[in-house]
Amino acid sequence: MIKLFNTHKPKITKQYAYELNEKCKNAKAHNYLDFLDEKYSKFKIIDLIEQIDLTPNLKNNTQSTPLKFTKETGCDIVLEFFDKYLPNKSKEVSKIFDGTHPLFLDPKGKSQIFIDVNKNGRSCVTRKNDNIFLEFFVAVDQTADGLKILAHETAHALSSHHQQPVKNARNNITTKKQPTLKEIFERNCVGEIESYITEKLFLRFLLKKGIINKQEIENDKIGNEKSLITERNLILEEYDILKQLDCPITYESLKNLTQKLEKENNNVLLKRIEEMHNNKDHHSSYMFRYVVGRIVSQTWIEKFEECTNEERTQMLKNFEDYLDHTHEYKLDDACQKLLDKNFEQIATSYIEKQNENQNKKETQQNKQQTILKRR
Repeated sequence: MIKLFNTHKPKITKQYAYELNEKCKNAKAHNYLDFLDEKYSKFKIIDLIEQIDLTPNLKNNTQSTPLKFTKETGCDIVLEFFDKYLPNKSKEVSKIFDGTHPLFLDPKGKSQIFIDVNKNGRSCVTRKNDNIFLEFFVAVDQTADGLKILAHETAHALSSHHQQPVKNARNNITTKKQPTLKEIFERNCVGEIESYITEKLFLRFLLKKGIINKQEIENDKIGNEKSLITERNLILEEYDILKQLDCPITYESLKNLTQKLEKENNNVLLKRIEEMHNNKDHHSSYMFRYVVGRIVSQTWIEKFEECTNEERTQMLKNFEDYLDHTHEYKLDDACQKLLDKNFEQIATSYIEKQNENQNKKETQQNKQQTILKRR
């Protein structure tokens, strides 16, 4: 772990320890540790996450391309994408965009679909009122990234991961068997797999239409790498913290840990303790789904790009079917459906490929330095 001077010192009181414990309890944080420590055939999940180590080229311009579009024209572009790539979903997308989709109507028949293309803001699909209807919020600026977010959230809206609980609630169907915490952690990943695959396909579509260029694809890749490292670090940091705390967290264990970190000048973990205490979204089980989503979607799109046209058509049909059954899938089920591998196999191949790419980059840099020296 990186050590920094000028340490960040949270003021630990019994109340502070109590509040942190409550947040960790609500996030099932210590149960999540057990999940991370579960072993596949070769690795624990935490071992796989720890091996992810990208070094993005920070010199590249990651600014999203400005575009001029209205709500209507933006929705038309996304709908055209679904017509071309996932045609079996295009009618449903059309109902979402025109506000007539039945699952997004409240009990009074009012549409709960809100799209604003004039500013950045909250973008999500949520279930409300005892899960009897869905809400769709998208607030984006007029950039290629804004269009991508609209496509991302539309994938969530189409997914049975969100839709099935609403259908069950409306039909008074109750599930007797409650999912285990492990199943909850795994199922939370499934939605982000679908949305990131949709993003990558959508950017490919925009490139073919001439709306963006190859630099935008590269910028998106860099942005994803940066996000992946941020989220991966959050998981590792909170893992390091919680591993050293009692369960439930006590004032004594928290005080002892912060004193230890202060002596080590470990500002990274001291700051993370404060963020865990102050920010409700700063817990690693929330970020885990984004790490998995990025790894699986990148692996999927790389396979897609290398396929024949016939194989691509089959992959897209499988993906359409996947959207209809995400509520049935746990993490490994999803990976098997999309790539015929479990998550360990996908993550391992992803890590091997990033190491290979890094070695190639270093070899190329060495060659260039050698040439310069000769001159």
